[in-house]
Amino acid sequence: MTQSRHPRPRTLLSRDAGSASLELVLLAPVLVLGLLLVVWCGRLAEARGAVTLAAGQAARAGSMAAHARMAPVAQAAARATLRLNDSPCAALGVSADVQVSSEPGGSAVSVTVGCTSRVDGLGPFASRHATARARSPIDHYRVA
Repeated sequence: MTQSRHPRPRTLLSRDAGSASLELVLLAPVLVLGLLLVVWCGRLAEARGAVTLAAGQAARAGSMAAHARMAPVAQAAARATLRLNDSPCAALGVSADVQVSSEPGGSAVSVTVGCTSRVDGLGPFASRHATARARSPIDHYRVA
């Protein structure tokens, strides 16, 4: 007696075979773009944090220096802070301004730091510019 082989009836599961791999192929570019966006946003946040830190450190260093050297010391401190923290800045701009006032607490050093972030390996995303400003009152009891 021979057994006859009948094809199995098609079920709902057999019609969906291979659909997961098709969905993965279609979603892969979206997932890669999402990952690039996350990395890009992280770079921007890193640049903003580095610029804010550099502006604050520069204003404080400038306020502690001798009056004639306040602006150059502040600019050097901003550049040194960014360099020591391995900043993501490709282009950097630092300006320092000394405001002298006869009122108590009115004299201060203001520093503005601007940074254009690098976009190494993130071709489709443009670089962004981050700016931070800090102000520190001049310490009248400074050493210099």
